[in-house]
Amino acid sequence: MKAGTAEAAVCGLWIEFLDAQGHTLEQHVVDEWHGRLVPERGDDFHMADVVGVRRFRGLVVGRQLDLQHTSEGDPQLWVRLFVRVTTIAPHQRLLPEFSSN
Repeated sequence: MKAGTAEAAVCGLWIEFLDAQGHTLEQHVVDEWHGRLVPERGDDFHMADVVGVRRFRGLVVGRQLDLQHTSEGDPQLWVRLFVRVTTIAPHQRLLPEFSSN
C-alpha cells in the first residue's frame, strides 16, 4: 500500500465486497481507522488485516472519500472501499472449549 493524502484524517471505512459481476456479497463498517494506511485501487485486501474476520480476500477496485461532520461541527473523513472478492474462506463456527475438570 502506498501512503496517500487521506490517511491522516480517516476515521472509518465502509467496505463493500463484490462478486465478479459487481454484485454486493457483504458490507462491513470499521469505525476506528485513525492514522492507518487506506488501501488504494489495485491493492490486495484481506479482511483479517482489518477486523480479524478471515472470510474475504480480494482486490480493491474502487475507493470514494466522504466528508461528514459531527454534531459539534468537527469534520470526519470516511472512505468507501469496493473490493472484488477473489477468495472466500468457509464460514467457521467457533465452538466452546471446556477444561477436563
